[in-house]
Amino acid sequence: YTCENCGDSYKADYTEKLSKLVSVTIHNLTINRDDAVPLNPTIEKLGNVNYTVTYEVADESIATVDEDGVVTGKNRGTTQITVTVTDEKGNTVTDVCSVEVKFTVLQWITWFIVDLLFGFIKNLIPQQ
Repeated sequence: YTCENCGDSYKADYTEKLSKLVSVTIHNLTINRDDAVPLNPTIEKLGNVNYTVTYEVADESIATVDEDGVVTGKNRGTTQITVTVTDEKGNTVTDVCSVEVKFTVLQWITWFIVDLLFGFIKNLIPQQ
C-alpha cells in the first residue's frame, strides 16, 4: 500500500494506522427566519476511516441545528455553530461558523405591527 499523504509504501498491517481525520470546514451562513438550510461540512481525511459528526449551536433562540446539520432560523440575530468530527480512533477535528438570521420583508412588517404597535398600545392601557 502507498500512503496518500507522503507516497511511501507500507505493508498491509500499517495502512489502518495511516487512516485519520485531517480537518473539517464549514462556512458562515446567512438565512431568513423559518428557513432550514444544511451546513454541508467539508471533511478531509487520509485513508478509509469511519467518523461521526455532531453539531452544537451557541444560542438556540436565534437558530437550531439538528443531528443532520440542518440549520433553522428562529429569530433575528447572529450565533455560532460548532461542528465536531470524531473518528473511530477517537481523534477529533472541529470548526466554527457564524450563522446570521434575518427577516424577510413580510417578517419585518409582521414584527413591526405585532411587537411595536401592539406593544405601544398595551403600554398605554393602565395596569391594574
